[in-house]
Amino acid sequence: MKDVMKKNIIGILALIILALFSSCATKAEPESLPEALPLEMISLKEYGLDYAMGKTEVTYAQWHSVYFWAVENGYEFSSTGREGHDGVPGSLPSYGMNEPVTEVSWRDAIVWCNALSEKEGLTPVYYEDALYAVPLRKSTSDESVTINVPGTQDCPYIYSPKPGNLDMSACTSIGYRLPTSLEWETAAMADDTFVFAGSNVLEEVGWARENSGDASHEAATLKPNGWGFYDMSGNVWEWVWDLYSPTSRIRLRRGGGWHGDANGCSVSGKKSLGAYEPYFINYRGGFRLCMSLQKNSESTGESY
Repeated sequence: MKDVMKKNIIGILALIILALFSSCATKAEPESLPEALPLEMISLKEYGLDYAMGKTEVTYAQWHSVYFWAVENGYEFSSTGREGHDGVPGSLPSYGMNEPVTEVSWRDAIVWCNALSEKEGLTPVYYEDALYAVPLRKSTSDESVTINVPGTQDCPYIYSPKPGNLDMSACTSIGYRLPTSLEWETAAMADDTFVFAGSNVLEEVGWARENSGDASHEAATLKPNGWGFYDMSGNVWEWVWDLYSPTSRIRLRRGGGWHGDANGCSVSGKKSLGAYEPYFINYRGGFRLCMSLQKNSESTGESY
């Protein structure tokens, strides 16, 4: 009888302990991850422009998805990317998945654009050869790449009916690419005269030192500008296609960021420009997509 009672008591204690552990485990379980923002392009045809731009800066979730597809399909990058300002480089998307990807170089950005184009069956924009047979699929942090040699990662050929094209305005691919500085500024201003992209009050449309809490933020949480673009003022600096000068390989960034002051977040003027080597990365910079709207003969027939 004593043995039976002893077994019962042990069994009851075991059930109590199991229930306590289960309760603790349930309470410790994190909330579910947020839903990843879709990659959306806004066509500017109705405004008489022949390109489309990304509604938001490229988020970490978007970057990560394409990055791993790309690596599995022969692409190489100098950086794995980072989730916002404080994520672990190369980690799985987590609670900051909808913050902009950071720690990507200009080279990484254009190679990633090519990867996304190929992933979606579009003709890539950037090439190693003058006949557009070999898309640019590799970015490095090599500082010794010869300046402005056509076909290198710092000076790729641009898809066009004419062989050997280096002029972005002659691009006839509808693949993804970086915007030119003029395209970026036109989309940011959106036919308005605001100081910032969509407002004269920075806090309404952008994250900067004055209101960011010294951190990057999820995309599209503030007001968009008049054409529907988010965060073109602040959050993270955005790479654009343009060179700082014709004799250098330094590339421009636009729009300001969470760590800088309001002056850098204006949509025009020198204070809204950053200039860095194409291999430069930091946790304050990302990029936004662009694509030409004219079709070429190899197009999949998709339109925006």
